[in-house]
Amino acid sequence: MSARSATWRRADSRATRFDPISLIAYAAGGLVILGTCALTLGVMS
Repeated sequence: MSARSATWRRADSRATRFDPISLIAYAAGGLVILGTCALTLGVMS
């Protein structure tokens, strides 16, 4: 997991212009995290 994020960070530093693919990847990661939090809260309540 950490190796993958390091790879993403290296790719981002290499890309100087706006990259929609990495933006979509980050958005998907954020949605997964939000969904996991929502499921956890739903199970606990």
